[in-house]
Amino acid sequence: MRPTFVMCFTRMVSLAATGTYLFFRMTRPTHPGPFALPAVFNTLATVSQYIALGFVAFAEFGAAKSLRILIVGLYGSKDNKERIAWGLVSFLAAKWLFWYEFSRTEWTMPLPIGIIWLIIFILADSYTSIGQEEIYKRFKVSNFTMMFYINSYMLILIIPQLFLEEDTLLVTARALTHNPWYICSLLLLTVCAGIAQFFALRLIRQYGALTFTVACTFRTLFTVVAAKYLRYGYYDWYEVLEVIGMILIVVAIMFRRKPWKRTHGKNLPRVLYADLMPLISED
Repeated sequence: MRPTFVMCFTRMVSLAATGTYLFFRMTRPTHPGPFALPAVFNTLATVSQYIALGFVAFAEFGAAKSLRILIVGLYGSKDNKERIAWGLVSFLAAKWLFWYEFSRTEWTMPLPIGIIWLIIFILADSYTSIGQEEIYKRFKVSNFTMMFYINSYMLILIIPQLFLEEDTLLVTARALTHNPWYICSLLLLTVCAGIAQFFALRLIRQYGALTFTVACTFRTLFTVVAAKYLRYGYYDWYEVLEVIGMILIVVAIMFRRKPWKRTHGKNLPRVLYADLMPLISED
């Protein structure tokens, strides 16, 4: 089964589900224009990731996913100190993931075309989350509205590819007819992809693109950390220091920002706090 068909099917089902939900809800009309760029960059990130994996190994790809923090950190940081801190976290995570695969298998220098596609993936995927955060800030749309328009634009870009690729529909039809379990697997993948997309957008909407990127990077990092212990049963001393250092930097930034002390409505005009209809007259 071709990846193009899988991507098209999952996006089409997600579009139908979100469209049905929005049809029966009272939602504010939103112009579809602002959603075009994040959808285009999301598609570009997916395509570049798929092509890059044909030229590079997990070591380079894992490091590339970690370097997204460097790009998004430039946008989401409060000042230069935070930008430097996020840059350090990004390079440490990239080094950890790269060195794990580099020391485990025989590594060869990838072709320049693979590195170029990785750079395109880093920039495109970083802008996708940044663009979505800007849309949330400016237009106050819901997660379902974002999913609906993003999937709409992505289908416009993906559907023509189904007919450009040779025998894609024929190979998919043959696979589904010869093995019906493919349908169950495809439906399960569609449900998981829809849930993942919803919660990813929810994370960006509530906490920002930087938090989403850091969460994705640490998910991969902790998975690799656990995999190394299960495989080898030990860590080198510098690897322990690197992981602890990254955690301490993130904790330090959290205590510096103190998001738990934010009070909504603190800067409202005083007139909104006034009791215009007192129960007891002062006369």
